[in-house]
Amino acid sequence: MNKKFLSTGKIAGSEKGALLLSVIVIIVVFAVLGTAILSITSTSTFTQVYGNHATKAYYMAESGFRYATMNIMTISIGGDDCLKCHSSHGKETLRYSAGYGRLPDDTIKVHEKRYNDKDLLDGGSFEVALAPFWFKAGKDSLTGTQLTVFAVKHSTGAPQCDFPEAFTDGTITGGGLYIGDKYVQYSAVVVSGDGTLIFTVVNPDDISLPEEEGVLIDVFPACEATGPTVSEDGKFLINVTGELYAFPDTKSVIEIHSTDVDSNPVTHLVTYENVENVDANNGQLTGLGDVDALDPVVADLDVKAGDIVTLSKTLKITSTGRYPDTDPDVNPDAAKKTLKYYRWVGKPMTVPIVYNTAKPYKDKLLAGGNFHWVEYENDNRGHNIFQDNGDDKLDKAPGTMVFTYGPCVGCHANLHLSAKSPGFPELDGRSGCKVCHFDPHPSDWYRFVSIKHWDTEEPRGAEGIEHEKWNYEATPSSHNEYLGTKHNIGWGLVDLGNTTTAYCTGCHGAFHNKQKDDDGKWTHHPSDWTIPNSGEFADAFGAGGSGIGTYDSNVSVARTSLAGGVSSKVTLDSDMVMCLSCHHAHGSPYDDSLRWDTNSRDSSTNKCLTCHTQKTLALHHSESTDCRSCHTMHDGKAGLLKP
Repeated sequence: MNKKFLSTGKIAGSEKGALLLSVIVIIVVFAVLGTAILSITSTSTFTQVYGNHATKAYYMAESGFRYATMNIMTISIGGDDCLKCHSSHGKETLRYSAGYGRLPDDTIKVHEKRYNDKDLLDGGSFEVALAPFWFKAGKDSLTGTQLTVFAVKHSTGAPQCDFPEAFTDGTITGGGLYIGDKYVQYSAVVVSGDGTLIFTVVNPDDISLPEEEGVLIDVFPACEATGPTVSEDGKFLINVTGELYAFPDTKSVIEIHSTDVDSNPVTHLVTYENVENVDANNGQLTGLGDVDALDPVVADLDVKAGDIVTLSKTLKITSTGRYPDTDPDVNPDAAKKTLKYYRWVGKPMTVPIVYNTAKPYKDKLLAGGNFHWVEYENDNRGHNIFQDNGDDKLDKAPGTMVFTYGPCVGCHANLHLSAKSPGFPELDGRSGCKVCHFDPHPSDWYRFVSIKHWDTEEPRGAEGIEHEKWNYEATPSSHNEYLGTKHNIGWGLVDLGNTTTAYCTGCHGAFHNKQKDDDGKWTHHPSDWTIPNSGEFADAFGAGGSGIGTYDSNVSVARTSLAGGVSSKVTLDSDMVMCLSCHHAHGSPYDDSLRWDTNSRDSSTNKCLTCHTQKTLALHHSESTDCRSCHTMHDGKAGLLKP
């Protein structure tokens, strides 16, 4: 029994040791697994945190891009104040829109400045760098063959933007520039120590720089086309070596500077998708399209040998976002993201200037004239739209119609006042420009002139043909055209249709409604009457008895139909005198907003003589006598003589 016991006891002791060993192994395994799980959990948690930081860094970088472009797109846009866009401190009455052709100061100031946003994103930041693909040159930029240019600057002179890498990393060794209207080749370009580029130009005599200190001109990367190079599949073969390195390899816009059949300069704006084969003789742009419609380039786009191709004003915006606002090499939890964008600065649209603080050039006024003379010289020289400077002479429109229920002064009173009229509720609260330009941007009506009058069911307005630059430097063959009507008795949109005269008579109806007295004598200057082909009028507009004269944009006429388009002719016994034949709608240098000086004895200046060809002032006794010394045009007696 003892042996058996002893034997059994030995077996039991062995089992206990094995069990202990198993427990130890299990404990070790679980310890290892626990450590592994802890490591996996920690790694996963860290990865998730870093991923969140990377996402926020990305959005910070995108915010930087939006912040920079916001200033480009919103410059000079001023809500309901029309004059914020249509006024100038200079003398010109036409300019490129403020968003095109330059970088606003507020945009340039963001260059290489770090913006921290702790309140919104717990310490994220973005930093923006700008590199415009055009340069500036001034009076002293050319020394021998060395042309020194700089990137667009802030108005105070700093900070200065970057240059595109192609001009600073040695990629470009030669190419072309477009300065003024000249294509200039260069054989080398280097970066100087003072933040400028120096081009070694081949033909320096072709460069014309400003003569005044502080005046700057634009310098564009350019190529010269060698012939008809637009293919049917929307590719543009430039046929140059290397010059396309200066064009971004991304969607952008080019300008093709060419001439029409009459050798007049013309510019085509074309988009492209990317640049290909810039290191070969057949450098090309692909994916060409129309800027406005984004359709493929039309087949009749004619690119001739010698046409100059420039990159339109394009801005490279590099935005770097950080989250948190620390560098990743210092803080391993920090993330950084850099985004690169190419922004076309804007479409080259022209903006009409209707108000200048400086006295504008008289020979460069637009069709409506200019409010300058109303504001700074005489209330009598146009419509007073200025709320801070009411008309000192008039409390209602001259020629206001009077009816049994009273004069129409509720809405047609002094334009600087807010309108209030029970008959015309659409005008309530309106003043200034928007009394006449009722529905601007956009409008189906000519010059945004429209209104829903109390006696019309649908909105009515003026019809016309718009000159490309609002009669700026108009010619007999290129000018505004106005619709007229031979209904020369009546007033307003119902009687006179969609004519400019109809709109004028909304306020000045008495000047039009009855233009002759009971004996058939003129008491008001004719408006909406055809110019007769008889008497002294047979030679009007230089017709010389032929019945056909030459259009003069300083003496606009109205047509009974606009179906014929713009015409360089004035047809007597058909075309008509109207309000705008003698007046500017906005303002002019002369009393009563007249288009010309009635005191002049020169028929090229005093346009009264354009129609009244036999009424020469040389017949009068006094040198100071003018037409209005004896005549009043709208409220006289027979013969338009003063009472």
